[in-house]
Amino acid sequence: MFARELKPEVSIILLSLLRQQDTQRCIESIFIRTKVPFEIIVVDMGASEEIIRWLNEMQKRHQEISVINNQTNIGTSRGRNLGLNAARGQYIVFLDNDVEVTANWLEPLLICASSDKEIGACGSKIISPKGKLMFAAPLIRNNYVSGELVETGIEFTHPLQSDDYLVNQQQAVSWYPTTCLLVKRNILNEIGGFDEKLFMCEEDKDLSFSIKQLGYKIIYVPDSAVYHHHGLDNGAYGQIRRNLKVIMHDIKYFQEKWNCKVFIRHTRSYLRSSGLSDDQIDKINKFSLVNTIIEDKPSSPQLNLAELIVTVTNRCNHSCSMCYYHEHLNGKQQELSLDEYQKISESLNQLKTVWISGGEPFLRKDLPEICEIFVRQSGVSSIFIPTNGSKPDAIVAGVERILTLNPDLKLTVMFSLEGLQERHDEVHGKKGAFESVEESIRRLQFLRVRLFRKKQIFNLFLNTVVSNKNQHEVIELMAYAKKNIRVDSHFLSPVRGEPKDPSVQAPSGRNFDNLVQKAKPFFDFYITRGLRSAEKQALVKKRLERRYGLWTDLLKGGQLPFTCQAGNLIGVLEPDGGVRLCESFPLIGNVRDVNLDFSSIWFSAAAEKSRARVKGCSCTHGCFIGASDNQQNFQTISFYKADQKIKLN
Repeated sequence: MFARELKPEVSIILLSLLRQQDTQRCIESIFIRTKVPFEIIVVDMGASEEIIRWLNEMQKRHQEISVINNQTNIGTSRGRNLGLNAARGQYIVFLDNDVEVTANWLEPLLICASSDKEIGACGSKIISPKGKLMFAAPLIRNNYVSGELVETGIEFTHPLQSDDYLVNQQQAVSWYPTTCLLVKRNILNEIGGFDEKLFMCEEDKDLSFSIKQLGYKIIYVPDSAVYHHHGLDNGAYGQIRRNLKVIMHDIKYFQEKWNCKVFIRHTRSYLRSSGLSDDQIDKINKFSLVNTIIEDKPSSPQLNLAELIVTVTNRCNHSCSMCYYHEHLNGKQQELSLDEYQKISESLNQLKTVWISGGEPFLRKDLPEICEIFVRQSGVSSIFIPTNGSKPDAIVAGVERILTLNPDLKLTVMFSLEGLQERHDEVHGKKGAFESVEESIRRLQFLRVRLFRKKQIFNLFLNTVVSNKNQHEVIELMAYAKKNIRVDSHFLSPVRGEPKDPSVQAPSGRNFDNLVQKAKPFFDFYITRGLRSAEKQALVKKRLERRYGLWTDLLKGGQLPFTCQAGNLIGVLEPDGGVRLCESFPLIGNVRDVNLDFSSIWFSAAAEKSRARVKGCSCTHGCFIGASDNQQNFQTISFYKADQKIKLN
């Protein structure tokens, strides 16, 4: 205990309205499981003389407890403000009196709040005494129109477990309930506490919105957890809480104040999983003015995606003359978060391959975690990452982290190399770009030695985008790379799309074919060095001949001998959630507009309209040709085998 005159670090404010047993359990759990100096301020609503006597006795026995008595129920907001006025801590915790705190419940909230001056409030994961998740950040739903919030609330679509990945990711939220919410005292002073025009509900959203309006963040902290003994009450307390006149007044006032509707939604299947019958659900749907039942939609058409191009960022530190994505680079996009990738991946079926794209992918520090989400959630076995090689430190650390998180993943890192030093630097608009590629690959070779002992292997490729500007230097470049840059293979691909520099054009079919014929000795060199089996060598040679033959035919004006599978087996996810059938096709929607449900966009009317354009398309995009051909994509072949002896240059 501490003397009353000593100032506590944390003030915990409880409202007492009937339910003495709940209040007693809450207070006892705080004393048992709280190590930080605290005070408890109990604001009683005067509904029971017996409870008032008990609270006064508690105050006499415990120096940490202060009681504020009221003769009548003055409302949630005003009651908490009375507690706030009496509080002495620099941190205020609002706690429902039917909450039971767990071990180490308070420290994570304090650590988070003190870590950043821009954080205004932190909320705990809320679970039932049996461990069932009752509230967490993933349940919060917001709907926007033209960037403005128009709806906010809670949506229960399927049962979440308290140990689910998404549930246990710390994240910023738009609001959080005051079931257990820590707020900095100075911020509460700044906003003036709770709006007392709200008597019983929506005060949590209102408080959060006021905090965010001042520019502060609200953080969900899953490392802090509390039990909520929340249940149906058919007695006096239940009647008070179900006063629809008061509830509707509060909802109306909140919606007018913030120009934003509120909701609580449940799917029928979720309520069924909670034990309710269809008759009970129908009654809720018919008579409830607050809860809305979402009728389960017929299952969407089956997603049969095998591969997905995930453009993780539009940020790029190079300015390549042959770049087809240049119009989208370095714009003001809000990139998808890890939590959003998690939700998107939940709406996908099993994927075989993810092609990471950009921008420069390694500019995203959380790239390894993005990869992990798709491996764990979507069953991805192969990930392919192209890079300009400009960030050796980030590339090496990122590759090691990816394989640490996903030890069985078949990972390929491919470096872009468009010429010898002078030309490559010129093409990429970056002095020293060539040297950065060499340094990155050299350091990745050392990483391969370390990971080899753990039997973790990854592929290293070079790719040269061939244009009319560099086609005469390609063979000399391949000779240099063979001698000086240790990789598993070196590929060529014709420039595609509409390059940043309009004078950069794809080579003619004849020139590309001549180039491929001259490059065959180099292709054979990598194949025979990487694959011991003559049968596998022959298979890879056949695939390469097939791919280069298709490209040559297309550059000569021919057509693909099959229908492109864009919009069927392969698609594109943009950094901000936009979805395309192909990188050269227009957007068909954004997953952020449909609660991150990829299938809703994939099977939309806009998607069907876009699919009608696919038939007859004959672009030279290697990913789409590989996914569309009836043979396995050659780029997923592993050229580096565990039984090989690793040699460094």
